Amino acid sequence: MPAYKRGKKSRPSSAAETPLAQHEAKEGTEPLASFKESGITNLLSVAKPFKNPDYKSNRRWKNLKQVVAQEEQASDWPVDFPTHWNIDAAPSLLPQKKYCDLTGLPAKYTDPKTNVRYHSAEVYQLVKTLQPGSEQQYLALRNATTMHSVSAFRAVSRAATAGRMRTSVAPMIDVTDPCFLRLLRLISPFGNHQLWTEMVHANTFSRGQMHLDQTKLAHHIPVRELEDFAHGTVVQIGASDPDDAYAAVSELRQMGVRHVNLNCGCPSRNVQMGSFGAVLMTRPELAAQIVKSMLVAATESATENSPPAHISVKCRIGIDEDESPEFLRLFIDSIINATDSVAEASSAPVSFVLHARRAWLSGLSPEQNRSVPLLNHARAYEMARDYPHTQFVVNGGADSIQAVHDHLQN
Repeated sequence: MPAYKRGKKSRPSSAAETPLAQHEAKEGTEPLASFKESGITNLLSVAKPFKNPDYKSNRRWKNLKQVVAQEEQASDWPVDFPTHWNIDAAPSLLPQKKYCDLTGLPAKYTDPKTNVRYHSAEVYQLVKTLQPGSEQQYLALRNATTMHSVSAFRAVSRAATAGRMRTSVAPMIDVTDPCFLRLLRLISPFGNHQLWTEMVHANTFSRGQMHLDQTKLAHHIPVRELEDFAHGTVVQIGASDPDDAYAAVSELRQMGVRHVNLNCGCPSRNVQMGSFGAVLMTRPELAAQIVKSMLVAATESATENSPPAHISVKCRIGIDEDESPEFLRLFIDSIINATDSVAEASSAPVSFVLHARRAWLSGLSPEQNRSVPLLNHARAYEMARDYPHTQFVVNGGADSIQAVHDHLQN
């Protein structure tokens, strides 16, 4: 039995006293060669000559941010090359697994009529309720569509989503990047939700020439989605200069973007230093000039086959202590009055997205500004009644399915 002292197991004072050392001291005996004869019962005490106790690994571990930064420097990679920035990858060499087209669970069955894979009898009941042609949108996600052309599928997709996009996924920094928007499109193939990009500063087009760098552009603008889902994609920009906003909308319009939004609701300190975001609500004249230049650019880039891009403004219902309806009406009136003549010529009036909270420009972080100020959805509904010819979208606090249904009913 091992001896114990003060609750700890005592150990031999030197290696020469151990049975292993005595065993190895025998001339001509290899370690572990006569292990059974030595009577050693502790494998941890046996020398392992194939291991170097002084070995130190030179491998440098990198976190995801370092890996992504390294990929950004490799500008010679093609846009479609699989990296951490996208969710596409090379096909696997393993046998293909079959998953349910509706739930993503392992699929054991296939409907012979529609070729849709399903997981169970319960899911099959849902498959039978699909409208004719809608199953093609599920099949297209795994490149199994039976339509004769991709354009036919896109026509069905546009027809299915026409007039149904009553909800939107709000823009979120470091969240709603092109990879995330692509994932949402895979989850909801019907495309009945508007998807918003992260905010992009307008001067990245006028000064940074981002539209000429396809790799950098693909990190911010969902170029891949614009071909068949431009009607459901909203690109949000931040601008403090009308000329920068004009250049941004012109370039985005050439890419196929159909909806551009001006951010007038972000209370971030860095955004305030750039004189855009929520601080524009304190300067309604400048905001009106920026929106007017955006609308002019959208109108000038229109063609017979391509209508003008829609322009919208996302703002708060108040700034700091001022949450009065008069403050919000002054901001809305300034934009409507400045863009009336251009909107009539383009037949595309400006719409508003109201975040139903005031913005505190100091004292609260952007994250706190999304939760600390109390919600006031009644103010947003009030503006919708006061301006019956202007479209309003309510934002903020829609964190459940029931809340979404309540807003749609109101």
